[in-house]
Amino acid sequence: MKVMTNSETPAKDEDGVSVHSHAKSVDQDTVTRVFTSVTGKLELPPDGGYGWVCCFCAGIILFSTWGSNSAFGVYLSYYLDNDIFPGASAMDFAWVAGILVCMGQILSPVALILERFIGFKMTMSLAIVLHTSGYILASFATKLWHLYVCQGVLVGSAYTLICVPALTVVPEWFLKRRALASGLVCTGTGLGGLFYSLTVNAMIKATGNQRWSLRFVGISTAFCMIIGVIFIRKRTPPMDPKFKLKTLNKARKAMFNPQVFKTKKLWYVSFWFAISLVGYTITLFSYASAARALGYSQKQASDLTAVINAAQTVGRPLIGVVADKWVGRINYTIILNMTTMVLILAFWMQCHSFAALMVCGILLGLFLGAGNVMNPVLTADAFEPSEFGCAWATLNLMVGIFAVFSEPIALALRDYSLSNPYHSSQIFAAMMFLAGVLILSPLREYKTAKVIKSRRQETWEELTQLNDKTDREREELSQRLKNYDNMLQRTPRGFLKRLVYPIKV
Repeated sequence: MKVMTNSETPAKDEDGVSVHSHAKSVDQDTVTRVFTSVTGKLELPPDGGYGWVCCFCAGIILFSTWGSNSAFGVYLSYYLDNDIFPGASAMDFAWVAGILVCMGQILSPVALILERFIGFKMTMSLAIVLHTSGYILASFATKLWHLYVCQGVLVGSAYTLICVPALTVVPEWFLKRRALASGLVCTGTGLGGLFYSLTVNAMIKATGNQRWSLRFVGISTAFCMIIGVIFIRKRTPPMDPKFKLKTLNKARKAMFNPQVFKTKKLWYVSFWFAISLVGYTITLFSYASAARALGYSQKQASDLTAVINAAQTVGRPLIGVVADKWVGRINYTIILNMTTMVLILAFWMQCHSFAALMVCGILLGLFLGAGNVMNPVLTADAFEPSEFGCAWATLNLMVGIFAVFSEPIALALRDYSLSNPYHSSQIFAAMMFLAGVLILSPLREYKTAKVIKSRRQETWEELTQLNDKTDREREELSQRLKNYDNMLQRTPRGFLKRLVYPIKV
């Protein structure tokens, strides 16, 4: 069933409710998700317009945060090769990365509460101050705990305070192109990783130490983030911040909505992304180190990191396009998780030549970022706009808990008695992507069942309401109804049928 809307004259749905229009036809499931019972209107996002500017701004912010973080592998190799912090092991530095990623996710509820208390742009401005301070102070670090505080706590906290508000803006502007928009935004991470991994490595070589490269990252990212914060804006103007404890308490209650926590869809998406991100982090941060363990130079390892990040700049928008237009968001997410697992087991683990590592890096880069692109999209698809903040904050909280252990696990699994010391780490990363598929599968079954129920209802109405059907047509409709009933049976066989049913979801 299609609901046609028109941008010039008010349209009415089948119940006679007045709706605001849009220049496109939208399927009934889409209408259901954006209908607002408060206003009694259908308020479709523009799927473009100033939303593209907001995509650019959010992309710049990711370029400056998670993109610049991709250069941590360069710092890690430099710290270890030159004994910059005497006595520190690779595991010690892995905890720096773990703390950063954890703080960059786990404070999401705090970021959204703070946004309501002091304002949308004020929260992001605070993040710029923390981010710049973290990198500048890290350039003066002489002890390992200095890095824990500066590059770990300060920089990681800044990631949350600027990325969470920025990334909640994009779904407000898009609906049918939501995955495409998310993919374009996530391109910023790949571009940032490409730019900073090469730049940081070159600056360390030119200056002889890490100090000026850290200052460069702090200053350059501050400039980029300021541009993003100035031009990004919400589609629905936010309420003026109120510096009152009552407002703070109200925001806290909104962020911890019991109804959202009771929704199974939240936990499917949250555990899927948390587990998949462990695999993503191990793969991305270990790729260069694994090459070094095979005997390749620091420059070659840095080039491999750059290749993966360059491939991600192409792969992430393509993920959004393919998911939106042809395959379906949940379907394509599952396919890409499986593809990444196969690439790790069948290609990366067998690579020994530098050329093979380059090709493998390109392929991994094309598919590796599926979780980063699709997690806000799947969350937005599963919840109403008023519940999205709570759901996405919960997802990031879950991810932060898992992320802190990702890189330490990868290093703990190394075995230098093997020709490939990262053999166990690679298997573990692949299994994380497989686990992600298994966790997300019930969500696909749920979405498929929802579509089948809708089709069954349409078939039933067609069968009972129209009297001009021939006997053959009635028989066909009855058989179709029977098939739908069989597929909707609450049995293991019915579950498997719905799980593998070929449908775009």
